[in-house]
Amino acid sequence: ADKVAAWVRQYTTPAMWREWSSLRWSLNHFPVLVARYDVDSWMQRLTDLVNGLSVQHGEDADENYSQSRLGAWYLRTGREQFARFAGVSELDQLHREMHQRAVQVVKAVREGKDSQAKSMLKDLQHEAKNFTGALDLLSRHVLTQDREATTQF
Repeated sequence: ADKVAAWVRQYTTPAMWREWSSLRWSLNHFPVLVARYDVDSWMQRLTDLVNGLSVQHGEDADENYSQSRLGAWYLRTGREQFARFAGVSELDQLHREMHQRAVQVVKAVREGKDSQAKSMLKDLQHEAKNFTGALDLLSRHVLTQDREATTQF
């Protein structure tokens, strides 16, 4: 209980949350927020797997990225919905590459190649950081443009 109280005292919300809290969101933006959450939780599951903290065996590290919620959304509506924003097509490529690397990480874990899995995970974490940064940038562009559109009326 003491550890929880200490954590609560030092906790600060992430900068992006503080920035987003003052903005007006529409349901059109929801998939971008979900994508961010999905990537973060997916990376945590892979990290837990590599560190031996998970009983899962990487079932969601499918090379077919279009089977993930993010990939399905992007191919179904996201690509068209956000096409006007720079960097959207790069998100698709980054996403594909992340899935490919995740499959390699899981394969290394299954083969007992722990040091190789940890090394590849580091690379994947770097890719995921670039990807979530690009998602955050997309969010800012969408929100800024929407804010400007609503103030023009």
